[in-house]
Amino acid sequence: MAELRSVAASSNFYYAVRIPEKTLVDDVEKEAGIRTKVWYSDLAAVSGTWRQREWYELRRKSIAETVKRRWEEDRAIAVFTWHMENPYVPSKWRYEKNRSADAFRFKPGVKGFPEEHTRLLAEILNGTGSECGTGTVDGKKHHEPSKNPREWFMKILKQQADFLNTLVDGKGNRIPVAIRYLHESDGDWFAWGHTYASAEEFKAVCRLVCDYLRKNVDKDSLLFAYTPDRYWTSFGKEGDTGNTFLARYPGDGYVDIIGIDDYSIGTGETDKKAKWRHKNTVKQLKELSEFAAKRGKVACISETGCKKGRDDFHSWLFKACTAKGVNVAFAATWGGPYSIPSTPEGLADWRKFLDNPQVITIKSKGK
Repeated sequence: MAELRSVAASSNFYYAVRIPEKTLVDDVEKEAGIRTKVWYSDLAAVSGTWRQREWYELRRKSIAETVKRRWEEDRAIAVFTWHMENPYVPSKWRYEKNRSADAFRFKPGVKGFPEEHTRLLAEILNGTGSECGTGTVDGKKHHEPSKNPREWFMKILKQQADFLNTLVDGKGNRIPVAIRYLHESDGDWFAWGHTYASAEEFKAVCRLVCDYLRKNVDKDSLLFAYTPDRYWTSFGKEGDTGNTFLARYPGDGYVDIIGIDDYSIGTGETDKKAKWRHKNTVKQLKELSEFAAKRGKVACISETGCKKGRDDFHSWLFKACTAKGVNVAFAATWGGPYSIPSTPEGLADWRKFLDNPQVITIKSKGK
């Protein structure tokens, strides 16, 4: 945490990237010959009931090995997002929009969702709801059913704690990692979005996660991150019930890192539109930076990407991170095509971004 604070207080920032959980091949390292000091993975790859037991076991082992290797070689910090699957997802379900098998996409409004279970977080907190955790990607039984979402949720937290307890270095010391609370909660595309959970319910679930993991892992090795998207109406204040940034803030005792997911950076058909979106991003980042400085937190851009951006996406990202009044510790692109542009012009802009001394990366061994 001290290292992140130090970077945030300077005019520099870490470039961060997600490494796919399936392959654990760092495309950025392969393409650019650099490693990142901060990298992303997903707790959905190590905990859940949607996949076969062997599927989770294999990823627990491989991700743990990567966490250890990156820590011992680079002192790189792993940040874990959690695309929490919906425990009510039926077997062999597919998201019709893109035919994906991602169980976290099963939410109110999609075909077949049970209307009586639109308040998933409330059911987790209250122990209400009905039998769940029986849906599987292949239709076969791999896990015992849970009597309700709370029982299911606590099983998942235990799986996460067991995994996090394996993250020790060669000397047996805990490896620090960051855990993102259920992200983008100001949107409505996840079952934990503001449309389906009150501010109080969301905060209570965050505190439940934090308290459980601190008790069952090691509170000194865990950082917790609160990272909505960019769709909150204003920064607001704690105690808000509307859709402000602070409405769902769990409290200083439960948060180390604050950030926003912002895929509007470097987008817009015209320069005028790109500039307007940039102005919006900078305004929000200034508010985050000011709040972080007052409360002893670290601010960041927790997700962004160039997949649908312009060829000068990385120039806009750099401008946002280094704007006056903005102090971010890292900016994370979502890996693959979200990190590596597909055009020669975009690649040139990306390499220029990486060559800037204010963008902190680590040179790969042998490069």
